[in-house]
Amino acid sequence: VDSDLEVLPLASPDDEGPHADLSGLPLHRIGALWQTTISAFHRDPKVNLLGEGDSNAPVNAGLMLIKPSAGVYADGLRVLRDCKFNRTHGWELAGPPWRAHLPRLVGSTRVAKRPPREFNAKLWDFIGADTDQGLFFYMLYVRSNKGAIPPLQTRQLRKCCRAKHWGGGGKPHDSPIMRAAFREGATVANIHTHLDRISRGERDPVYVARIYDHVVHFEERSGVNATLPRMGSAGEGLPLGRCTAAQRLVRTALESYPLFDEMSTIWSRARWFSPGHWPTLLMAAVPEA
Repeated sequence: VDSDLEVLPLASPDDEGPHADLSGLPLHRIGALWQTTISAFHRDPKVNLLGEGDSNAPVNAGLMLIKPSAGVYADGLRVLRDCKFNRTHGWELAGPPWRAHLPRLVGSTRVAKRPPREFNAKLWDFIGADTDQGLFFYMLYVRSNKGAIPPLQTRQLRKCCRAKHWGGGGKPHDSPIMRAAFREGATVANIHTHLDRISRGERDPVYVARIYDHVVHFEERSGVNATLPRMGSAGEGLPLGRCTAAQRLVRTALESYPLFDEMSTIWSRARWFSPGHWPTLLMAAVPEA
């Protein structure tokens, strides 16, 4: 599972909505739900991969559950060695990405009422079609039919839970600004210097808003002064861990930067649905035996 995933909701595959709001659950309860969910996924003999598409691929390889299979692995190695792929017919020249079958709902004998719109692609030209995302989709959805999709739509699950996955390039945690914050002796002035270097770009406020969204939610998850509108000094209180200190330093620097008001307007409108990242939620559950 991608490290961006925060909570995996639990619900029955035949329900129209989630059982409960998980947002306020203590960590031990979330852990118990994870254990139940993973156990249910493990018991399902017909499913080896649970995932969803996004706006660029039928399977988002950054946010999925996968159950290893020696047979599928060996078959996948053979497919890679043969290396038969083109844009019109895909892996092993199998044909259009969307074949005749509908993906099964995990833990259910039913199939999805309709395929996600991303599965209707006529060409293998989506992102990662000739690498991981295309191979996983071909091996586990097209070739072996061992892939499944969540029984609830993402839009329903957004009511109770949140997961974040940054797609493509420009991931905020790997930005030059974040890397600068991890250097020994980094200061607010160092971060401002990096911000000055990118301030010539037209989308600079959007870029900064993405980074701000990342550090703000990091503090919310860790509980470090999360309620303060502005962080103040980066050196307050007890010594912080290196990661927490770097995140706090970046937040302090952003909130004291001249472009903060403009960036804050963008961020407050979009909140965590900020430009450049796609929130994706997975729901893997079957009724207890």
